[in-house]
Amino acid sequence: HESAEVYDPFKDNIALTFPDEELTPTTPEKLTINVGIDSDDDEKKIQHESLRRTRFDLSNIEKDEPEIDLSLHKACESEYTDVYELGAMLKAKPELAAVQDEFGDYPAHIFARNDAFIFAQADCDVENFVIELYEACPEAFLTAGFSGQVPFADGIVDWVDNCHQLYRKSAKGVFRVSELKTLTKSTRVINTLCIRAEVQKYTSLPKEVILTPKVLYSFKMLSFVLDHIIQNSYHSISNRREFFLASSKRKEHIINNIATIPFIVRTILLIDNREDIYKLIKLSIVRHIVMNKNTVDLWLLALISGDERAQNCAAHYFCFVSRMTLETLYCSDAVQWSSSDITRFEYTRSELYDGIGRLDGF
Repeated sequence: HESAEVYDPFKDNIALTFPDEELTPTTPEKLTINVGIDSDDDEKKIQHESLRRTRFDLSNIEKDEPEIDLSLHKACESEYTDVYELGAMLKAKPELAAVQDEFGDYPAHIFARNDAFIFAQADCDVENFVIELYEACPEAFLTAGFSGQVPFADGIVDWVDNCHQLYRKSAKGVFRVSELKTLTKSTRVINTLCIRAEVQKYTSLPKEVILTPKVLYSFKMLSFVLDHIIQNSYHSISNRREFFLASSKRKEHIINNIATIPFIVRTILLIDNREDIYKLIKLSIVRHIVMNKNTVDLWLLALISGDERAQNCAAHYFCFVSRMTLETLYCSDAVQWSSSDITRFEYTRSELYDGIGRLDGF
């Protein structure tokens, strides 16, 4: 613009030296941009009051996400992986035990679902690897995976569900709430059918309950982890406080996850082979869930008021909880129990007894 007065920094005789090129001062107040268009006749002129900032679109730029090493997950999932190979891999990279896949599963969850290790020739090797997984990442055994359960609980949940005809997905005449809503729009009818189904769950006992190798294996692994948590706290007097803090919370978390499985205690009591029941009763996890107050429910009243088979199961349950002592609960006679240990056990037993006594109609 010829009429505009331009400030000249050189008029005051200030000498400026530029090595390569000469800079001509311009004013940024007005800027004219010529934009070419498809017309041959004229040009479109766009005037800006100030310089426009350049904007960049970063939406199409791919972000480099760090790759997650799932090599231990894949090894734990394989049917052909040896437990010694898994141990060597974990020893070389113990941080892999703390890696979660896209479904939230740790290697411990994947290993627990691998049925190839159920019939392993040496159980101690499998147990040692499970403990190594726990030591590398205790959080894995306290976290619900993709199935909603802690490691080794999936097989137990499926076993209880399959034993009860009403739980089976393939059972005829069994409707879920979502299916009932497609049959009727009446809330009263839906509620009535749901209540009737709940009553049936308590009154209808499974005709046959068999302890499968996978269930026994799952209980054994959970018991081994539980024993490891308890035993480590008694190595020295200095660790006693840690037992009732971090270790106690871990122990209770694992026990509560199994104890809250519906009808878990009743299913154990209904096992046809008494020798199989004794196999489970010897395991620490089973002893703890039977003495857990969360397992007390109306199923016990249904056993008492049921047939001879049901009443025998109820009597067996009462004998078991009545004879439980601190030594039998922890399967250890070598530990010198303190008065606080005894008080805690008596409190736990009292909570169980009070829960039974508060059942309506007991």
